[in-house]
Amino acid sequence: FFLGLPARLAKKLLELARLYGEPAGEGVRIAHRVSQQDLAKLAGASREGVNKQLRTWELQGVIEVRRWQVTLRRPAILEELVAVARA
Repeated sequence: FFLGLPARLAKKLLELARLYGEPAGEGVRIAHRVSQQDLAKLAGASREGVNKQLRTWELQGVIEVRRWQVTLRRPAILEELVAVARA
C-alpha cells in the first residue's frame, strides 16, 4: 500500500529519532545532521514537498527545524499520523 507524503515523512523522522534521538525538553532532538534533500530521498519525495510539510508541522508546533537539526516537539502526533495512514 501507499502512504502519503506526511505519513512517509513522519515515519522517517520517527526512525531517525529512534536512531539518533536525544531528549530535548518534552521532545526528541535528532542528533544527526539531516538536510531537506536527505529527508526527501528517505521519504521518496521532492525537497519542495518536504519543505512545505516541515513548515506546516513547524507552524503547528509538532517539530522545530534549526539549520541541519530537527526536534520532534510532539512525536506522538507523528506516531498517530503514521498509525492512521496504515489503518
